[in-house]
This record gives sequence, C-alpha cells and structure tokens, in this order.
Amino acid sequence: GVISIFSNIVVLGIFVKYKELRTATNAIIINLAFTDIGVSGIGYPIAFDSVHKFVLVPLKDFSERILLFVCLFSFQIYAALNIFFGMASIGLLTVVAVDRYLTICRPDIGRRMTTRSYATLILAAWINAVFWASMPTVGWASYAPDPTGATCTVNWRKND
Repeated sequence: GVISIFSNIVVLGIFVKYKELRTATNAIIINLAFTDIGVSGIGYPIAFDSVHKFVLVPLKDFSERILLFVCLFSFQIYAALNIFFGMASIGLLTVVAVDRYLTICRPDIGRRMTTRSYATLILAAWINAVFWASMPTVGWASYAPDPTGATCTVNWRKND
C-alpha cells in the first residue's frame, strides 16, 4: 500500500512538473492515479485492521454497544469508498481500452476525439462509480462483512 501511494504521488508529481504531459489522453492516467491512491489509502489499512473482531464479542455494557455501532458504521463507509474507488478504476480502465481501440483500430474516429470527449468519458466513469457505491447505502443491496469477516463489502450472500 505504501509503495502504491508513493508511486502514484510520483506519477501525479510528474504531471504537475511537465506541462507537455497534460494531454487529454493522459488525463485518464491522472485519474487512475487518484483511484489507486484511494484504494491504497483506504482499502489496504482497513483490510489489516482487526476491528471486525468486536462484532463477535458479546455486548456487556453501553460503551461496547457504542463501539460496535462505530465499528459497523466505519465498515459501511470503508465498503462504500472501497467500492467507489474500485468501480472508478474499472471505469477508467474501460476508458483506456476504448481510447486504444479508437486510436489503433478506428483512427478515423480516434482522430476526432477532443478534450471534451475525454472529459465526458472520464466523468462518466466517476459517475458510474458513485452510482454503484451509493446503491447499498440507499437500500438496494447492503454492505456487510465479507465471507472471511476481515473487511466489509457488498453483501453477496443476500440475493434477494
């Protein structure tokens, strides 16, 4: 996780330093660096956290109930952010694939791609990620501990 965060910060620093690299196509890479930092900064630390063990402890007093609530609430936030950054990354990789396809296989269309076209595709990837990450928080599916109990993700066991 530390190596990933550091490497992506270096990538962003290179884009800040060299203006000639700031092209419409490279905007996809810049956005991918942000999603990688999000996954590394949020996903990895919580995955190694053992807060989930509190769920298995019998509740003895009010303070333990508060701790359980905070634990479950933080897992919900963790799951939503992890799904958000993961879906954004998948969406942006799809944009890269579309860009490469149009550039290599359909150069007649690829040459007509503008900064606005790339911005629209990138924005669509982020909006798609917001949509899917927010659905369990508004009642369509739910977030729950994963089968190992180590992290929280979409409740895949519940198929209603």
